[in-house]
Amino acid sequence: MRLFSIFAIAILVSSCGPSSELDRARSQARSLNAQIKADAGKIAQDVQIGAQTFRVSVVKDGFYRAVAKDDTGTEFDLKRRTDQHVAFVDRVGPSGISYRAADVEAAARKVTGCKAILEPGILAAIGGFNANTDLSYIEEKAPKLGAWTTSLKC
Repeated sequence: MRLFSIFAIAILVSSCGPSSELDRARSQARSLNAQIKADAGKIAQDVQIGAQTFRVSVVKDGFYRAVAKDDTGTEFDLKRRTDQHVAFVDRVGPSGISYRAADVEAAARKVTGCKAILEPGILAAIGGFNANTDLSYIEEKAPKLGAWTTSLKC
């Protein structure tokens, strides 16, 4: 019985590795998307909103995602979501100056001319997040969050 348990565990562990086609396609998409974001960062623009300076980088042609080739779900293609326009907004001014979601959206709007909507991600799930939340406080507590993401409606 012990030998059977060890054998069953070995099979489960070996089948959980990142060897599936979906995992490979997702990994490729993440790599391509990281490059798209890095390229957008190279041509980012600084903008002043109130007392705060923001750096805005724009991705107009969307990101890649893995899409099944057929109903079997065993093979995947990478498709670019050309309907997905986003701006990444970083605060580059001195820390300690309060800013809100509306400021982040205004920075993206000023650079792109599009309506910008902050995508709060996990912050919305935590609760207590709204358009007037002081984002400098969140940035101070979680400095590795990176740029704020805004979806653009152009």
